[in-house]
Parts: sequence; structure tokens; C-alpha cells
Amino acid sequence: MSIMERGVYAAQIDLDPDEGMFRGRILNIRDVVTFYGRSVADLEREFDRSIATYLAVCEEKGIEPEKPFSGQFIVRTSPELHRAATIAAAKAGTSLNAWVENILASLGGTQLLSVASAPAPKTTKSTKGRAARTARVRRSA
Repeated sequence: MSIMERGVYAAQIDLDPDEGMFRGRILNIRDVVTFYGRSVADLEREFDRSIATYLAVCEEKGIEPEKPFSGQFIVRTSPELHRAATIAAAKAGTSLNAWVENILASLGGTQLLSVASAPAPKTTKSTKGRAARTARVRRSA
């Protein structure tokens, strides 16, 4: 798995053995936006086309495109850890959300940001399979 980024959008890239091609899927939106390519150049081109298609479909339907990252995420944990974190936040005089954000920042927030912005490892090019296909956009329920 690799990650490819374009503006605010990030896509997970995997090999689709059934298609004999690389498959990309835009992350962290409910709408399903996928694209295919045989090489990195194909993937880059098709990712750009997929974003453009997604935005055009949203405009055509009169809906707002989803923002990929809202700043919110759900963390599932044990009740004991939830309790301990809530008590620690109260002792620190802050909300649980602010406490978790501070912990993430202190334990690697800067490292997380640098990892997210680092270039992805090089992907080997595949010359087999069908020609790259245009974006597939499907609205999820």
C-alpha cells in the first residue's frame, strides 16, 4: 500500500490482482471515488481526473463535495482507558478532546505531520493489464 496526495485529497494505492493494475481510492470521504492505472504516471493522471470528475458530479447534483479531513475522528478504547484519560484531562484542567490533541502533539504530532508529507516509497511500474480507466464515483448512503 502507498499513499498518493493531490491538494487536500489523499488516496490509498493498492495492487488489484484481478485487474492486473494499481487501484486508488480517495480516503476519508463517504463517497466512493476510485481510479486505476498501470504506472505511477497513469495513477497521477487518473487521480487528477477522478478529483475533477468528483467535483463536477457534486456541482451537477447541487451537493457540496465532502471535506476529506474534518479534524474529528473516533477512537475506540477500553472503558478503563477512557476513564483514566477523562480523569487525567480533568486533572490537567482541560477537555478530553484538548487533552488527547495535546498528547498526540507531544507524542509525535510533528513527526506525524512529517510522515504524512514525506514522499511515498517508489512503486514498481506494471506493464500488464488494461489501459487506465477514468474515475468511478458513487455516492454512499
